[in-house]
Amino acid sequence: FLCGLFEALKQMDAEVQSVKTDNARLAEDVKEASHAVSASSQKALEMQLDLASLHVAEASLKEQVHSLDVQLSQSVLDTLERERHTHTHLEQIEKRVPTASEVSAMKQRGGKGGTTGGEDNA
Repeated sequence: FLCGLFEALKQMDAEVQSVKTDNARLAEDVKEASHAVSASSQKALEMQLDLASLHVAEASLKEQVHSLDVQLSQSVLDTLERERHTHTHLEQIEKRVPTASEVSAMKQRGGKGGTTGGEDNA
């Protein structure tokens, strides 16, 4: 009877050792999984920070683009205004430039009168 009891105790001890080994493996697996989750959480936080930085950079770029757009629009308006003034000035100059027949008439008068042609050229 004692031999059977001793054998049963021995088998129970082996099962306890097996359970302890399984528990140790499970504890190690849980520890590794915990580290993996921690690393994943850390990576997720880093990605959130990167995303926030990208949003800030995007907002800054949008402001710069808007500023450049305003500057470009103003430059276009200024250029158009200068072109309009230049065109007006050219029209005024064209009105003052004598026609070929007027130049011919002035030369004829200058030839008769003396120094008029020389003064106009000076």
